[in-house]
Amino acid sequence: MKKILFISVLLSLTLTNTLLADGCLPGEPCWDPPRRAPEVVYESEPEVIYETPQPTYVPEPQAPVEVEPVPMMKKSSWNLGLEPGVAAFMHRCWGTEVAPSLMFNIGREDSPWNVRTGAQWYDLSDTALNIGFETDIIRIPLLLEYGMEVSNTAKLMLGGGINGILVDGFAGQSDDEFIGGSLGVRYVQSLMDNIDLSVAGEYLFAESDIKTGDGEDLLLDGPVITTGLSFNF
Repeated sequence: MKKILFISVLLSLTLTNTLLADGCLPGEPCWDPPRRAPEVVYESEPEVIYETPQPTYVPEPQAPVEVEPVPMMKKSSWNLGLEPGVAAFMHRCWGTEVAPSLMFNIGREDSPWNVRTGAQWYDLSDTALNIGFETDIIRIPLLLEYGMEVSNTAKLMLGGGINGILVDGFAGQSDDEFIGGSLGVRYVQSLMDNIDLSVAGEYLFAESDIKTGDGEDLLLDGPVITTGLSFNF
């Protein structure tokens, strides 16, 4: 019994001590209820996000593209040859007549075809015509040739065409203009960059209405050999 009384007194004193610790009793104005200890807030660790690395695309190296050099364009793809020279007309009746010749050759670098034209002037003597007069004959050929290379510096030109023939009238006869024909071959040898040697052999077919001293038509059939130097532009 004494033990129980002792414990009760001890508890009463402890409780009174607690309540009077700050000098105020509950219910008084100065009473301040016991404060709760502040809560400790623990900061959460930041969330670590692991990103899966994406593969980086690296283009495969490509082989270099070879660009072929573009050849320099020449000033013109056309070739013009100026060919002064001499022509020998070998007639079956009055022999050989030599005449000055001026020919032009027109072609393209990328084609084997060539156009050849020009003029040749023949002075026929009275002995050949047997009429006591002289006369002039002008030949203007217009030929189409096809070239074939025979070496790096030479070629053969095969061709033919028409020939305009002008004959001065004589012995009271009027001038005569008519068309003849010719076939032939021409050899071209390159001497340097812009100069060629040209030798052409043709056979001319032509007949004029002008009469000779024998009363026959003036025939101009016969071979013609033309030699010249061609200056090419």
